Amino acid sequence: MTTPLILIVEDELIIARDLSQKLRQSGYQVSEVVSSGAAALAAIERRAPDIILMDIVIKGERDGIDVAREIYERFEIPVIYLTAYADEDTLKRAEQSGAYGYLLKPCNEREMRAALQLALQKHQQYQALQRQSLRDGLTGLHNRRFLDEILLKEAEKAKRGEYPLSAAMIDIDHFKK
Repeated sequence: MTTPLILIVEDELIIARDLSQKLRQSGYQVSEVVSSGAAALAAIERRAPDIILMDIVIKGERDGIDVAREIYERFEIPVIYLTAYADEDTLKRAEQSGAYGYLLKPCNEREMRAALQLALQKHQQYQALQRQSLRDGLTGLHNRRFLDEILLKEAEKAKRGEYPLSAAMIDIDHFKK
């Protein structure tokens, strides 16, 4: 198994350095440390991490929860939130965003390792189930659900990039024979 690559999104430099050091000591690789949602999206485009530690209060117009939603929708990269704030509204928003975990700052190394390990395992299980649901069990070929998902993703990419999208469908007569 390869060493998981982690992106840290944290706008407090001292905390970011501490997290980075703890992660490296625990055997993880840190791809980058960024302080805003826009920088996080750019870092993912450069080198997609296996998991993201995301502060909820970050620089820029969007908070970490909003950015994490976009990251998961576009890239399916799991996010663990970091925050010093644990009020009920924040917890509820974090839960609804589909995050893989939630750590209160300052977090100790053991808690962080446990959260990362659980999140990575949960994500691997989810991906395995996802792969199974997109293929026919008998032939191993992609199914209709796969077609629906890929068309939706490509349409979204075309819309974001403002470029045209074309699709062709071919029907094979008597396929089952």
